[in-house]
Amino acid sequence: MGLAIQASPHTVDPACASTARPVVNLARAAWDIWARRDWLTKLLCDADAAFTICDHGETWLLVKGPVGAAVASARRIKWHVVSSAFAFRTDDGITINMTETCP
Repeated sequence: MGLAIQASPHTVDPACASTARPVVNLARAAWDIWARRDWLTKLLCDADAAFTICDHGETWLLVKGPVGAAVASARRIKWHVVSSAFAFRTDDGITINMTETCP
């Protein structure tokens, strides 16, 4: 997942690693099952829904907790949560499933 983030055309900025850290940490949590998957799914869906409803540039005001930070960070590099909640769709249209792809 880290390589996919670095390969994105929006990652020319050297701060990409720090921007992407919440996304990579979320992927680790999903991969290593740090928390119950149903709990993570609810948090991901809630955060994504909040950002979708209020997508006007004030994304960081809506962040609540580390999962919200991961979703906001993903949106910053033009990634989106897909319906399975354990996958992101990159700006290139590639779907990365966090339970199937090692971070």
